[in-house]
Amino acid sequence: DYQRDAASMAQHNYLPISQSWEPPRQGNTVALSGILVLVGSWVLAFMLPRDSTLECGAFGCREVALEGGVPDWVWGVLILGGTLNTSTTWPVPPTGFVYAIDLDCGSKGRRCSPAWAGSTDGEIRSSPAVLNGVVYVGSDDGNLYAFPATCSIRKGECQPTWRGPTNGPLRSSPAIANGVVYVGSDDGKAYGFTVGCGRDGEECEAAWSSSETTGVHASPVIARGSVIVGASDGAVSAYPLSCADPRSGCEPSWTAVTRGDVRSSAAVANDAVYVGSDDGSVYAFPLRCPKNCSPAWVATTRGPVTASPVVSDGTLYAASEDGTVRAWSLP
Repeated sequence: DYQRDAASMAQHNYLPISQSWEPPRQGNTVALSGILVLVGSWVLAFMLPRDSTLECGAFGCREVALEGGVPDWVWGVLILGGTLNTSTTWPVPPTGFVYAIDLDCGSKGRRCSPAWAGSTDGEIRSSPAVLNGVVYVGSDDGNLYAFPATCSIRKGECQPTWRGPTNGPLRSSPAIANGVVYVGSDDGKAYGFTVGCGRDGEECEAAWSSSETTGVHASPVIARGSVIVGASDGAVSAYPLSCADPRSGCEPSWTAVTRGDVRSSAAVANDAVYVGSDDGSVYAFPLRCPKNCSPAWVATTRGPVTASPVVSDGTLYAASEDGTVRAWSLP
């Protein structure tokens, strides 16, 4: 089938991207025996002329003759016509890059290319946070990275100013308050790193951490001197920004329990904490709550509530995986 598709592409210079397959790996290369390859989040649709190979980097892929040469990375997916060489191998495209793209890059019909790319050693599944010219982003390699927002390298990799290690993948987005970047980790803790804790790519030690729970997937929210986080065991906890031993782990001021994984970030308004749960409910907890906190009220839906609730003009909005967005008037 792939040989037939190869002949079709050679004739028409394209291949419909309705087909995908996982090619066999040979060390750090993939043996190419077809013309549509899906690797991680990269989709590469191409044909290679005989006696050539494809090399990939942060800014895309290019055809390189077998006699060698250093690739000059170009942006975009390569689509090449020609004769398929089923013995061709090419490096596996890297994952774990954060890209900076100029806001006006596509104006006047111009083609967009990243201004810079910064690499990590794991996939990036959360949104970056930007403050005072620094981009903070978590990676599945367990590190929080700080990249300069105006990196001077063009078409090359931007080096981080510093990185803060944790013991698990970082799936939550960072939150910044009072000169500290807070982020949740799959190791069951939330961490706080001082914004200027390092330089020249050095490793920073966390200035603050929470006591251990289960994986923290929800992004932290800072409100009234507390770091509020949800965990995969269904707990919602408020940790004080200041405690006796912030490096070894602050104990929560209060903890509340839901019946499902809490993946949505909390919304705080009217001295209350609003959060969704995989149990299909939206909960309201008092911001100043006893140690064992009970909800002020609970609203149910017919599916997990994984998106973060939003409060606007006295109304709470929340989306459920049952396909419905609901609104509740707040007292």
